[in-house]
Amino acid sequence: MGCCITMKFSEKRIDIAMNLPNKLMQWHAELRTATRKQLPFTSIDAKCIDAQFEGFNYSMQIVKGRCEKSDNGSVFTLTPQGNKLTLCLKQQ
Repeated sequence: MGCCITMKFSEKRIDIAMNLPNKLMQWHAELRTATRKQLPFTSIDAKCIDAQFEGFNYSMQIVKGRCEKSDNGSVFTLTPQGNKLTLCLKQQ
């Protein structure tokens, strides 16, 4: 049996879960962009990503899981907790 990913989107929340056949398997989500591309992120830490776009401020709280800045060429990596990520979105 293979793995299955479930993504639920609402206006203020994103839930991502992966059902893995082997409990020892792990996954993560990584954001990569073109080099020297201007990005909207103003702050990235373990539990929050802040951004500004077209004069509006946005925040993404990582409720389940964590975020890390990456040194491997990606912008950040989201690591789930118990194979689940929960992100709460809001405009400030």
